[in-house]
Amino acid sequence: VDRLESADLAERRAASDRRVVLVAALPTRGDVYDTVDADLRQAMARHAAAFDAAELQVVLRFMRGAAEVLAETTRQLRIAEHGETASAHRRSDDVASDRGNLAAERVQSGKRVRSGKSRS
Repeated sequence: VDRLESADLAERRAASDRRVVLVAALPTRGDVYDTVDADLRQAMARHAAAFDAAELQVVLRFMRGAAEVLAETTRQLRIAEHGETASAHRRSDDVASDRGNLAAERVQSGKRVRSGKSRS
């Protein structure tokens, strides 16, 4: 957090108590985030364009399986270490699943995403 503050990328909200971590991104550096985000999206779109729909489907299947393994392992660790229940973390798993389903729909429909737009 100290490095983010010194770079004017974020500010500490609870400056009086450094044990409390409440951080907010500063809007003055939004241009940096926007540039990096746009560049990353374009680079990823160029990379994805090298694969056909069948190859992307295999990648998607692998990523979904890996996400499920990681989620289950994390859930088991939380239960073992903290006695937390699976339902306590279900909401974040649902969000990840929804994102995966959206990507799958794009692949299955034969569309690829390029710079935020889809093409057939």
